[in-house]
Amino acid sequence: MIPHLPGWLVALAIAIPIGPLVFTITPHVTGGTLAGIGVSLKLTALPAIAAILLVFAILYYSVSSGPAPKAAKPSRPHAAASATAGEVGVVEAFFTAINGRNWQRVWQLGGKNLGTDEYRTIHGMIKGYQCTDRDVLNDNPTARGEVVSGSYLAYEANGTAHAVQRYVFRYVLRDGVIVSGHQSSSGSPPPGCGQ
Repeated sequence: MIPHLPGWLVALAIAIPIGPLVFTITPHVTGGTLAGIGVSLKLTALPAIAAILLVFAILYYSVSSGPAPKAAKPSRPHAAASATAGEVGVVEAFFTAINGRNWQRVWQLGGKNLGTDEYRTIHGMIKGYQCTDRDVLNDNPTARGEVVSGSYLAYEANGTAHAVQRYVFRYVLRDGVIVSGHQSSSGSPPPGCGQ
């Protein structure tokens, strides 16, 4: 037997929202007696759902496609900057090789292009460094294109006498090699350690 329902319950419909859907439960009453229950499903807020989906689509696209590409910069200045850094690095490697007595490396980095007369061979170059204890670059060399300029201190000894000479240099580099250069010195080498 279906129970008799009070009047206030007869008009009651229960709406249960679940996201964009609303389930509505409505009692069907005949003569104060529950005759059945109606359930309806309604899609609400369609424009809001469309907006949410659009936002998700935009976010997904922007994340999956990565950052926006940067405006292209002229390649010439960038290439010159990296070349300049590379040229200074070659000069620094040259002095590191001298101090490490790695004569083959000194020769390859440009020693073969800097000597004159008897110093034009690798053996002559090595002889030229016979009194050099170490060469120390002053600060950082500066570069303008293929030209690297700077100065260094040459600490020299002949076994008993010691001297320090200051050299100012200007090297021209191509393809990672010193191809020509000029340097001038102040000070005198120890006896027997001529230029």
